[in-house]
Amino acid sequence: MKDEWAIMNWVKRGNVRSKIWAILPVDSAAVLPRIDDSGHWEDFRRLAAQRFAGHAAAAEAIEADGFCFITEALAIGPLVN
Repeated sequence: MKDEWAIMNWVKRGNVRSKIWAILPVDSAAVLPRIDDSGHWEDFRRLAAQRFAGHAAAAEAIEADGFCFITEALAIGPLVN
């Protein structure tokens, strides 16, 4: 598993942040799915993988699918030491 993860947010038309969040390794070849034609994924923040509060569950999903959808609370919440 990679050491640095990127938290991504789906940005809707007009640069409005949505409630759709995902996490994946920074150097991953995974491609996040397009939600619709009028938006895009934006890099929200990067962090050490072990500092992500939902690390164990996310790591399992990333291993299987290359990325993991996460809740907004996990995306913007506090980090683990």
